[in-house]
Amino acid sequence: MPTQVITPPAPSQIASARELAAADEIFEAVFERSTQFRIELLWEQAIQVIRRIDRWNEYEAERVIEALEHVDEAMPRKYCGENHPSNGERGFTIAVGLKGSPVIYLERREYRSSIPMQESAMKAACQAVKLIGRADEAFYDIDQSYPYSPGRKITFCFWWD
Repeated sequence: MPTQVITPPAPSQIASARELAAADEIFEAVFERSTQFRIELLWEQAIQVIRRIDRWNEYEAERVIEALEHVDEAMPRKYCGENHPSNGERGFTIAVGLKGSPVIYLERREYRSSIPMQESAMKAACQAVKLIGRADEAFYDIDQSYPYSPGRKITFCFWWD
């Protein structure tokens, strides 16, 4: 009678491994070759690229990741209407890059059906990245003129110079 059963990884785990490999390829392709880039990634890929950057002045990957986890928790999840399959997903995009030094952008678009992010949560997110992640700059911009009215676009910028 077997005491251990070995099963193949679930399809989502396989996809995740592919996504992480793609993140490594992206890092290898651009990081040492450019001082100016911005690449939008899936959350897991962005975390992998952040981890690969490792250290840069006050930037320490694990501290940055910890700070971003706080921001992720503060961001309202998607709500697209009752029983919508996207409900509960992250309601923002993440881009990692270099602007001479590491920079991270989060962009959240809010529509009529979105759960709005409170300004106090935006300030707390920036504070977490400054204190925990040691960012030199952490700020957000609210664009009320976003073309999908009524709505707004919130862009966070976290920069280590």
